[in-house]
Amino acid sequence: LFPSLINAAKKNRNFIIKNSKIIRDFIPIEDVVSYINKAIYSKKINVENPFITNIGSSNGVSIEDFVKLWWIKLNAKGDLIFENNFNSNEFIPSIVADINELKSL
Repeated sequence: LFPSLINAAKKNRNFIIKNSKIIRDFIPIEDVVSYINKAIYSKKINVENPFITNIGSSNGVSIEDFVKLWWIKLNAKGDLIFENNFNSNEFIPSIVADINELKSL
């Protein structure tokens, strides 16, 4: 999603978004790296006590809101075109990470 959005913005093209009402958990790569570093250096994690968790922001954002925000930040000139043909059999409507375990590191 994000690379395609950036590409369309840079080329002043329209950007088509399908199923924009879906909720996802977007997180900056710097935060992902920070969580991984915490896990690597945590005394709570070892071979006998492996750690499996989700990494995310724990904040759900609709695809539509995410795209609109970045479209403005990128100063895009094209149009955003929303095609909401949501089929619940194709997509999980909301994916948001539970990071309570991760925060405990």
